[in-house]
Amino acid sequence: QGAVAQQFGVRNIPTLLVFKNGEIVDKQVGATSKQVLASKLDAAM
Repeated sequence: QGAVAQQFGVRNIPTLLVFKNGEIVDKQVGATSKQVLASKLDAAM
């Protein structure tokens, strides 16, 4: 788990990485609202 976090530069919890076609297209560090998360996921689709 630590190696994966290090690979993607995750230093804080919670951290959400949004991937598209194997690439990180968005990153959210820290708590956020359901609406913001939904917006980020919709944008990546």
